[in-house]
Amino acid sequence: MYSVELYVKIRRAVMVEGGSEREVARYFGIHRNTVKKMCQYAAPPGYRRKSEPVSPKLAPFTGIIDAILEADKQVHAKQRHTAVRILERLRDEHGFTGGYTIVRNYVYKAAVRQSLMGKYYLFIKTMSASAL
Repeated sequence: MYSVELYVKIRRAVMVEGGSEREVARYFGIHRNTVKKMCQYAAPPGYRRKSEPVSPKLAPFTGIIDAILEADKQVHAKQRHTAVRILERLRDEHGFTGGYTIVRNYVYKAAVRQSLMGKYYLFIKTMSASAL
């Protein structure tokens, strides 16, 4: 990863001083495609993962976890399953061999998905009601 200072110097050399991308690449010792990308973005874009990693151990059990979480919506908040309890049920009832962390991360992401779905639903509902 290149420093922000180098990023600014390269953008200034191309955009303000009028140097060609090839000339600037040669001067700073980097590839001209890198210079081209640096000129496209005002700030370094950072790392972006192309797709979510697949968990081969957890994938067969995601439906079961979703069913548990869905059933938990009907019960009192104190009686809902924690990630530890979900892990115990998966191990005891379904023969799950994975660890706590992947279950915890999946439960967290499922909760975030559920909370966002409710917010977007209300937002769309409010917009359509006010448009009438």
